[in-house]
Amino acid sequence: MIFFKNYLNKIFVEYQLEKESGPAHAKIYTIRLHFGEKQYTGIDRSIKLAQRAAAQIALDDHKHLSSINNPNKHLNRMLIDLFKFKKKDSFLSA
Repeated sequence: MIFFKNYLNKIFVEYQLEKESGPAHAKIYTIRLHFGEKQYTGIDRSIKLAQRAAAQIALDDHKHLSSINNPNKHLNRMLIDLFKFKKKDSFLSA
């Protein structure tokens, strides 16, 4: 199941539901975020929280890589915007 698919300045972004486990009253969701050529996984008790966790991991990874390499402010801004979007978004598209 794909929840969000977009091209941000030619960088492919997609959230995919990888796994749903646990009893009906306590589900755990695993979401994989495809961001460019990299993949990040978020796990939490709701799809939205798992998406947010994956976006946070991607943001942290990019900040770490930016401190090592030349900082790419444009890509960093896109990740921050993606993270903010997932925090306040209230829709899921198929």
